[in-house]
Order: sequence, then structure tokens, then C-alpha cells
Amino acid sequence: MKRTCILLLIIVSLLACKKEPELKTYVLEITRVEVEAGTTTAIIHATYSYPAELKSVYLKISNNSDMSASENYLTTLDGNTLNVELNDLSVATKYYYCFEYNNGVSQAATSVMSFITLDYSLPIVSTKEVTSITATTAECGGEITDDGGATITTRGVCWGTSHNPTTNNTHTNDDQGLGEFISSITGLETNVTYYVRAYATNSKGTSYGEERNFTTQEGLAAITTNAVTNITATTAISGGYITDDGGFSITARGVCWSTMHTPTTTNNHTSDGSGLGEFSSSITDMETNTTYYVRAYATNSKGTTYGQELSFSTQDGLAVITTNSVTNITATSAISGGNITDDGGLNISARGVCWSTAQNPTINDNHSNDGSGTGEFVSNMSGLDNNTTYYLRAYATNSKGTAYGEERSLTTQEGLAAITTNDITNITANSAVSGGNITDDGGFTITARGVCWSTSQNPTINDSQTTNGTGIGQFTSSITELTYNTIYYVRAYATNSKGTSYGEEKTFTTSKLAPTVMTDEVSVITSNSAICGGNVTSNGGDDVTARGVCYSTSPNPTTTNSHTSDGNGTGFYVSNLTGLLPNTTYYVKAYATNSMGTSYGDQKCFTTDIDYPTVTTASVSNITSSTAVCGGNVTSDGGSLVTSRGVCWSIFPNPTINDSYTSDGSGIGAFTSSLSELDDNTTYYVRSYATNEVGTTYGEQKSFTTEQIPIPIGAINGLFTINSNGDQIRFSQGNLQYQANTNLWKFAEHQYDYIGGSNSNISWNYTGWIDLYGWGTSGYNHGAICCQTWSTSQTDSDYYAYGSSTYNLYDQTGKADWGCNPISNGGNTTDQWRTLTAAEWQYVFDNRTTTSGILYAKATVNNVEGIILLPDNWISSNYTLYNTNDPLAAYNSNPMTATQWITLENAGAVFLPDAGDRYGTDVNTTGSRGFYWSSSRSSSGAGCMRFLYGIELITCSRAYGFSVRLVQDYND
Repeated sequence: MKRTCILLLIIVSLLACKKEPELKTYVLEITRVEVEAGTTTAIIHATYSYPAELKSVYLKISNNSDMSASENYLTTLDGNTLNVELNDLSVATKYYYCFEYNNGVSQAATSVMSFITLDYSLPIVSTKEVTSITATTAECGGEITDDGGATITTRGVCWGTSHNPTTNNTHTNDDQGLGEFISSITGLETNVTYYVRAYATNSKGTSYGEERNFTTQEGLAAITTNAVTNITATTAISGGYITDDGGFSITARGVCWSTMHTPTTTNNHTSDGSGLGEFSSSITDMETNTTYYVRAYATNSKGTTYGQELSFSTQDGLAVITTNSVTNITATSAISGGNITDDGGLNISARGVCWSTAQNPTINDNHSNDGSGTGEFVSNMSGLDNNTTYYLRAYATNSKGTAYGEERSLTTQEGLAAITTNDITNITANSAVSGGNITDDGGFTITARGVCWSTSQNPTINDSQTTNGTGIGQFTSSITELTYNTIYYVRAYATNSKGTSYGEEKTFTTSKLAPTVMTDEVSVITSNSAICGGNVTSNGGDDVTARGVCYSTSPNPTTTNSHTSDGNGTGFYVSNLTGLLPNTTYYVKAYATNSMGTSYGDQKCFTTDIDYPTVTTASVSNITSSTAVCGGNVTSDGGSLVTSRGVCWSIFPNPTINDSYTSDGSGIGAFTSSLSELDDNTTYYVRSYATNEVGTTYGEQKSFTTEQIPIPIGAINGLFTINSNGDQIRFSQGNLQYQANTNLWKFAEHQYDYIGGSNSNISWNYTGWIDLYGWGTSGYNHGAICCQTWSTSQTDSDYYAYGSSTYNLYDQTGKADWGCNPISNGGNTTDQWRTLTAAEWQYVFDNRTTTSGILYAKATVNNVEGIILLPDNWISSNYTLYNTNDPLAAYNSNPMTATQWITLENAGAVFLPDAGDRYGTDVNTTGSRGFYWSSSRSSSGAGCMRFLYGIELITCSRAYGFSVRLVQDYND
């Protein structure tokens, strides 16, 4: 095992290596020394307390404390640490060392320190228990928990017949290194005691674990003797079971037997193969009625071993027989017999019964002759005297003699008839059929015969009985007026002058009946349910496994119709009838079921109430931007005519006929509905409906989203209503911008973008962009009204002409519109865009309605003040705005970043930045000033929307430059 020793610094001498002036500012301190056991290296660590460069640092090392004959090592600092590795040291040796260092001005040294290199040690090993011991092998091993600092080169176990074996004895070689190992010990002698130890070897030497000992087996087999079975007069069966061959092959096995104890293979024996396991042996040629001793044996090269001794006795040769009971006793006859269970090893030549009025009858008395062989037989005794006691025994004869069964006795009848009872047939719940057979009238005429029965055993003619004629022979009897599911006992009888005799008793159980059940009155009747029930008054003699009510719109319902399941057993129960049709007459009967069948109570009838219709909603299909197809199926009219049906829809869940709806006929059945005037890219909820005299009911809700009309290039995806006709427009993506020297128009990249002070640079050859325009112009002259070519001869002051009340623009249309120009990022085609009229501006701000009721809000977007206009379908959950619809609210009511603004813009919101105004080259963007042109104008001025201290529509001077936000009409 590798050991690392971190030596604490031990000051051996306070003498410096060299008396030099101390370095007051720089201090070198030794922190630790690392030495690995058994190696020739060491590492010395030091720290330097001030991070200034030293000129030199030397390590001095010596075997003497006075540092004589020292070696010097020039070292370098790594930052403020120093690590010096020393090699080629001697093990188990003490070394002295110190550092000398200087900074070019003075020199210093550390104190002299010392360390000792470590030597290797022997490994630590333990010996495992010895297992799997046989006659010639065993298993052991060990565990090395410490390698002594050097690699384990050899390990294993060593053994011998003397204590403390070493590797000089027999041993294994089981790999290298630390940890557990297993060793196989082979080549052992049988029945010998061995001593074993684990060992481990490194460069220091070999160490041993604790000593273990074991003794090898003797080498003989292990065998048991099987029980002796099938014993006859001359044969038997035994065998053995070899569980261990002792390490040597089994060459012979079997059983040996003798009339003397401890039989061996020198006596009679069998040979039953070889090898391990169980075997069977047949023992033959024995004497009758003799005791034998038997042992199993197994032989290998080490000798023969025997199982335990067993004993048995052969039979005497006579048969083994029992006498049967006596039956069918009459005045002159009886029946008996016997059972030969063992023929004694010899053939049975005769068998039967013998009888006499004296005890212990033999075959010298009256006897029957009933064949030969073993087994059971029946014997008839006849010619008996009436009212006489006889003794009888069964007998069996073989060549050894005659054996007898136990003795039995009988007394013949006094002259009564001999009669048997017929089996019971045709059993019902209250009747059955039996009868009898009179085989002997006892010597006297039969005057009466029949059967008698009772619920108690041994019935007589004092109980219920039939009378079925006279004389001997067969007769049939009908048993009646019985109780269901009851056990009865019956006997045939025959009467002569000596009395009445009875046949054997028969028993039977009458059949069970179906249950008895009554139907309750029907109550709590609704349009689709009712309550009924029943009372099982009798179970018919069997468990009632099911009960309830069955019902149908036709009379006499059964369980093949609709029915309830309401438990089991007798008594009252309640049944809930559900899923009924409204305004419908139903017939109902209680029922109860047992193993005999199902019974029904009396029939009741009732009529359900009228209910709402039942309607399902069809899937939505053929969806466009403004239309869709749906419909439904009226599956039930609720018992009343459906007067109207269709679908209703809304942008809110659970629409009703108070919302938009279709009218698609009447009655039940499927229908198709066309939805129109829908908004594009809008989610709608739709339900079918059906109305009867009770009211209106709805089908399940479906939802769908209309197709989106493609958003024009440069437009915002929000729709804004501009008049009471419901016309809608989309705003452009930003304020309009113009470049004079190229006569190009574009929209600002962002809605919150505006140019500001650079609008003062207006001129025909200005290469920048402006976004504040005079009425009907590009902003700097009057030549650019609606797509007209510009003239470079006009002066920069020409825009003042638009301040004149006599200057009349575009009289043929009544407006001047920037939207007729091609917009580079707005489709780049003429007449795609237009400017809102003053009335439309006012409607957008004051008269519109939105989903949430919010029209606009003041805000600061990306540090730009302005107005947020919200689209018609704006929902408050899209974004939380404050001080909405308040023209005097502060602009910082809704501060938001450009990233936050994206959420609103994606929801269709428009931002109109307060871009200020311009008069000539004087641009005013200070404060909250926002002006947006309308297309309306008069001789006294033009209309515009102003954001100044509020939001209002005013008449603006045509000489001023204001912002323009174009729109595009929406046509769905």
C-alpha cells in the first residue's frame, strides 16, 4: 500500500546555512515535505511572502546536520510558491536541508530542516476458510489488505501435513496485487489432515496469514438403503441412493440380503449398474414366512460401503381376503361376497362365501363358488330358512390352502316381502315419480304396495303414501303435493299377512321455483327519467341473483328490453329509469331472477314530460376569411315540435341566439348552416341550437379561426373602424418619409421613429430624409402635389404659398393626398395608400368600439412620447395599459421598451409618435407636440389631428410641416 507522509517541519538547528544580511522585505518559508514510502524521491514546498523577483534561490541538502558536504540545487519561484523535487535519494535515510536566496542587494537563508525517507514493509494477508473438501481436493484463498508500499508480485496458499507451511511447501500462484483471491488445492491424499496458510510476496519479502487445517475424505461412497416394498411370499423390491462417490467412480452397486444380520456382497446380492444416484433392486428366490435383512452397497476403487440395514418377512403363501357386508336379506336368501387383496404369491383356484348356523363356517359347509383370481366378487346365498340366524365367511383357495375373511352374521326375514325402491325421476317443484319391485312375497300374498315419503328419514306407510295395486313385480308411483326446494326421503313398501316390508331409502330434492315479485307505482316522472321499483316476496327456494325493472315503449317488456339492475335477494328495492324519451308512454314491470329463471310483476305505464330538444354541433368546414360552414343534428325534439334551429356564433365562448345566428328550418334531423360577415384571422366560437315550446337548447361548442387576409406590404396587422358603416383600414408601419433629391418615399422602419431636427434641411437637392410636410407637398415647395414632377427652379421659400387663403389645391378632388405616390417599402405602386379624412380621424379616436372598450392611451415607447391606438379586436389581456381613453393623461403613464412594444404591435396596436412640427426651417420638437395631416381641407386651412395638452381635431395652417401616417382600406 502506498503511504504518503507529510512531515511537520522540525527545526533541527536554528543556525543559518550562511550568515548573510537578512532580507527584511522578502521572506521565504518552508511549508511541508512529501515523502513516499519506499521511494527515492521527496518534494519540498515553500512560499515567498512578497511577490518581488529574487535573483537566485538555492536548495542545499546534506546527510549532516552541519550541512557539510552539501549539494546545491538552483531553483525558481512560480509566483510566490516554490516546489523542489529531489530524486535518487536513499530509503530509510535522514536528510538535512535549507534554502539560500538573495535579491541582488542582500542574502538570507532559512533554518536547517530535516526529513527521513521511508522503507518498504511486508504485506498484510489473511487466510480464508477451507471449503469444498473432497478425498483429494479442497478450496481456500486469502485477502491482501496492505501491500507494504510495494507491488505484490506473488500470492496464493501453501500447505503441508505439518504446521506453518511456507512457499517451500506445495503452494499455488494466484496472480498479483491487493484484494481477495481464491486458491484450488489439489493432489491430496485421502483421509489425511493438512495445514494451509495464505501468503503474499513483495520486494520486502513474503508474509503469511493465519493457519487453517482440514482432513480429506476417506474416499468411500455415501449410500442409503431404500425401503422394502412389494413383499410377497418369495420376492420383494428395495434399492439404494448414492449421494457421494467419495471422489472415485462407482463400479458396482445393488442390494445384498440374508437371513442373518449385516449382509454383504458375499451373500445374495443384485448388480444394478454403476455411478451416482438412485437405483431399484429386485430381491427373488426367498423362502415363505421368513425374516430377511437387506443393505444397499456401492463399490469404488477404495472399497465397498453399505447403507443402513432393513428387515422384512415374506408372506406365508395364503391369500389375504375380507368378507363383504350382507345385503338384500329375505326370508330365504341374502347377498354377500369378498375382496382378495393378495393371492399369497400363488394363483387363486377357488373363491366364494361359506355359511352355516354354527360359527366359523368352512368350505365343508354350504358355500358358493364365485370364480378365481384376486379382486372383489359377489356371492348369492339361497335356500335359507326364514327367521334363522346364519354365520358366513368369504374364502380363497390356492396351492398353500384356504384362507378365510372375517365372520359376519345375518338373520333371515320372518316371511315379509322382498322389495326394492326404484330411483326417483321426473322431479319437479311439487311432484316426482318412483315405484318399486317386489321380488319375493315372503310366501304370502301381497295385499298392498306403493311408496311412502317424508321430509324425515325412514318414512313408513304412516306418512304420505301411494297405493299401487297388489302382487309381486314392478310398479310405478306418482309422488305429489310436494313443497319446492325440499329434501324428501322415500321407500317402496309391500304388505302381506306377515306385515309390511320396505325397500331401500331413496332421497331427492324438489326443484326450485322462479321468484315472486311485485311492481311498485311509477313516481318522480321527468322528461327523461322516472323512479319505480319492486318487492321480491319469495326467492323460489334459490338465491335471487338479479332484480330490477324492465321498460319499453311497447307493452309487456322483459329483460331483453331496457332494464335496471338493483342488487339481489328478497325485499323492496328502488329503480331509477334514465335515458327516456320525452313525451313518451312507457310500460314497466319489476323482475327477479334466480337459477330457475326470471319472474315479472304486474305491468305499470306512465308518460314522460316534454323536454328541451337535443342537438349536436357539426364540425366547422369551408373556412375562409369571412365565411364558414357548420350545422348540427337535432337528435330529439324533447317531445315537442322544434320550431327553429341553426347555429349561433361569437368571438366569446358559449354563444347564444342573442349573438349572431342562422335560421335553418325546423324539426329534427341534420341541417347545414352558413356563417358570413366574419372578420379575418379571428377565432370564433359556434354552437348549434334548437328551440321547441319548452325553450332553446345548445349543442357542444366548436371553435375555429378564419383565414387571414394577406397583410399588405408595409401595413400593421390591426383593423380600425373609420365610420358608422363599419369600414375598416390598416395603418402603415411608420410615419411617411421623403428624400428630395431622388423624389423617393418610404415608411419609417419603426412606428416610434421620427427624424426631428433634420427636417430643417429641406431643399430640392437635400440628400437626407424628412418627415414633416407642408399641405399637399413634399414639404419644401408647392410643386409636389399628388405625384406631380418636382422643379429645381423653385426656391426654398415657395412653401409659404400654401399659407395664402387664396391658393386653391386640387379642386377637382377636394383633397391633397400623399398616398398616391409609390412607397418603396409599401408596395412601391401608386395609389395604394391614402390619408385619413378629418372625420375618419375623429371616428378612430372618439366613436369606435373595441372588444375591451379601450381606444387609445398615451405612452412613451423607446423613450419617444406619443399615442397608442388600439385595434377593434383589442383584448385587455394582451397587455396592461393605464390611464386609457384619457386625453390629458401623462405620457409616462405607460413607459415601455422597444421589446415590450413588440407585444402590442403584434396584437395590431399603432403608435403615433409626437414628432413635433416645422415652420420654414424652424423645427419644433420640444415638449409634447404631435400633428398629423388629414386629407380634408378648406380655403381657410386644412384638417389635422393634434396631440398638444390633449387629443383633438383642429384646423391647421397649410404653411406648417406636420407628420403624415398613411392607411390602406381593408376589403374582406
